[in-house]
Amino acid sequence: SGNALATDFTWTFTTAASVCPEQQPCSIWTNSTIPTNQSENDSSAVELGVKFSSSIDGYITGIRFYKGNTITGNYIVNLWNSNGQNLGTATRNNLSASGWQTLTFASPVAITANTTYIASYYTSIGRYASDNGFFASSGVIQAPLRALSNGESGGNGVFKYGNSGFPSNTYQSSNYWVDVLFTDTVSADTTAPTVISTTPASSGTGIAISTKVQATFSEAMNPSTISNTTFQLRDPSNTVVPANVTYDATTRTATLTPNAVLTPNITYTATVTGGNSGVKDLAGNALANNYVWTFTTSDLITFWDNSATPAVLQDSDTSAVTLGVRFRSDANGYIKAIRFYKGNNNTANYTVNLWNNSTQASIGTASINNLSGTGWQIVNFTNPVAITANTVYVASYFTSIGRYSINQNYFASAGVDKPPLHALQNGVSGGNGVYRYGSTVGFPNSTYNSSNYWVDVVFSLTP
Repeated sequence: SGNALATDFTWTFTTAASVCPEQQPCSIWTNSTIPTNQSENDSSAVELGVKFSSSIDGYITGIRFYKGNTITGNYIVNLWNSNGQNLGTATRNNLSASGWQTLTFASPVAITANTTYIASYYTSIGRYASDNGFFASSGVIQAPLRALSNGESGGNGVFKYGNSGFPSNTYQSSNYWVDVLFTDTVSADTTAPTVISTTPASSGTGIAISTKVQATFSEAMNPSTISNTTFQLRDPSNTVVPANVTYDATTRTATLTPNAVLTPNITYTATVTGGNSGVKDLAGNALANNYVWTFTTSDLITFWDNSATPAVLQDSDTSAVTLGVRFRSDANGYIKAIRFYKGNNNTANYTVNLWNNSTQASIGTASINNLSGTGWQIVNFTNPVAITANTVYVASYFTSIGRYSINQNYFASAGVDKPPLHALQNGVSGGNGVYRYGSTVGFPNSTYNSSNYWVDVVFSLTP
């Protein structure tokens, strides 16, 4: 009717204290928040993430995620910037609890206000929490943190199938229930870094001459302090082995790669330099003392270490089959044995063969009966088989019960290089890996999805 309010009506109110940063660390969701779908019916290995930002500068001290199942698996958490650069990572094995899980970084990771980051976790067994459409129309604000809506982030949440890596795919604005631990301040770092593990292990023997030497640190290191002057390998005459030194911030590992294969059957000394002229962490704290260890080489070379594990330990296929890998060597040498990974514990008879790829002729064979163990199996030739440099060969094993180990697409874009050995990329001298179905041993020349059937050789430069 046009009647005006007679006078201004005024009142006041006082906002509540921010939940964070006063109650630190803070997260996007509370511990009482529970997903609708706590365990997806998907058992594939996958990296799952959430895009988020903070309205103030601060630090991410760790990542948490909701786990609805109680199956034991291996988990990795990662923090990424929007360009896919990894800023922090942590790992935990055999995580069997359900509910919110927390993994903390060795060192807090600084983040900048109003900048998009991605927090993610990798699960080898799938079965992740997932609520479709969660970010379709809005994000989640828990000041100063904000999980971004689908529209403002170019798609939230994100995922990547396969190995752990930057998750950039989206599906129906799903929330995979990944969260962060945020704080606006951290205590000054005055703790000296330490070396927590090495490869090869200290006093290790029988080390492959193609080995790389690695040192893993207790916290993030300043890459500029890690070089071929602060990380060195010396032979018994104290001569420095020419090498390239790199640092991986994700794993906090320095890697020394010799320019040539090492000398067989001698002891090497590796040194990571400490003190003011040595390696330092991001806060400038130096390794307190030189870290020194030794190892002794062998002249035996394999493609995979004993710790290597297939993605699929035992396929459901129970057919009799010969499975193999195509490879070559840069140098003349000898194949002393063939190994293969066996994921089942069924008793069976196995036959290994070494084939000339061009003639398809077997040039070495050996058999073993009633093999019932799991893991890497080795079958020795009675006499080492000589091979010629730059010639393609096939190493294979025959199983009458199938149930073989397999990684599909393993050789699709790259081979495996353990100088002088090279397991060939798919398309080089034909496909890799190879197989042949049949009740008897035969040359394997069929391929499927560039699969790795986890067949290996034991190579030596000497008989």
